[in-house]
Amino acid sequence: QATRATPNAVDTALVFTNLTGTSTRVSMVAYDSAGRRIGAKEIAVPGNGVEYVLASEIGAMTDTRRFIGKVVSRAPGRLTSTAVLIGGGLTD
Repeated sequence: QATRATPNAVDTALVFTNLTGTSTRVSMVAYDSAGRRIGAKEIAVPGNGVEYVLASEIGAMTDTRRFIGKVVSRAPGRLTSTAVLIGGGLTD
């Protein structure tokens, strides 16, 4: 089971916007700071819609202090993506 973010935690939201009228799937693979694969997840993004996933939800995060070094995502079609750092104690 994935770990949900807590108000005091810092996480990254991976946001995908579908620029077509057809639903598509996004496959993601997360790697730790040493380059080892630590998890994978797939989500559906509706046509002309937006979907997000928290980096902490990708794979089995048994150690909540473990750092995700990068996430590689792939999808057919036309999508835009962004990563947003979120947390209860953050300000911009």
